[in-house]
Amino acid sequence: MPTWLMMFVIPFMAYVITYPLLYIRTPWLVYQLGCFAIALGAAGYYFWHYLDVYDSARHSLSLIHLLLFIGMLVVTFFITFFISNRNVEDICPHCGYFAKHSKGTSRKTGTDVSYGSETDTVYDGTTEKMNYSTNTKIITKHYHDERYETKTTTTHYETDRRCMRCGGSYTSHSTSSSTTRTRVG
Repeated sequence: MPTWLMMFVIPFMAYVITYPLLYIRTPWLVYQLGCFAIALGAAGYYFWHYLDVYDSARHSLSLIHLLLFIGMLVVTFFITFFISNRNVEDICPHCGYFAKHSKGTSRKTGTDVSYGSETDTVYDGTTEKMNYSTNTKIITKHYHDERYETKTTTTHYETDRRCMRCGGSYTSHSTSSSTTRTRVG
């Protein structure tokens, strides 16, 4: 199996193994630490041996393999973080029960607007000239900068939720953002 594929498979394996912890009132931090411990432990063991980071015949570390090992662990960490954080809104803060709790009303709580500017370099074309005295062709590529004003709108929402086990109500928060660009000049 290719090594790079394991960076994606191992975090999902850790998620499947730790998933039952969500149903036995395990604190969120314990669930997440368990998920990270299994994912990084398995990935570290697999990548260390697959990449042969420590050459036992020479009793030395291979620098390129060590850097590749660290890079693969970092990617595994971020994939595990993304997977394990997707369940936060489905955990009741009162009893710790995990489920798709019923959703009530959703409301907009505020909007943030920020302005900025960006510059893009745009290709205009190519000109060719022949210098007959040196018998060389001079190729010149032409570019120009285009400036844009940006407007980013971030909208915040609250959703009322009710736990399916204890009946307690809580609020989950979410955001959505969009950016528009307007050419200047």
